[in-house]
Amino acid sequence: MICLTTLAFALAFAMPAAAAPPDTAAATSPQTQAQKPGVKEKKICKSDINTGSMMPKRTCMTAEEWAASDAANRKVVEDTLDQQNSRSR
Repeated sequence: MICLTTLAFALAFAMPAAAAPPDTAAATSPQTQAQKPGVKEKKICKSDINTGSMMPKRTCMTAEEWAASDAANRKVVEDTLDQQNSRSR
């Protein structure tokens, strides 16, 4: 019984890593193509704890990618607030 439980936990932790899509956004962005081949931008890593999970997810992106992500998130929040305000009038 303990062996079966251990196997279930091992599979549960291995599945998300195997099912994660490859990070193709960095390979196709115009900024990475314009850089010199030997120069890499420094990655900034942040940990997020998702709802329903005790395991933090680590996300690493460049400063420009973080800024673009923050801008996109800000736009979603502003659009949602605009929709809520237009309904309440």
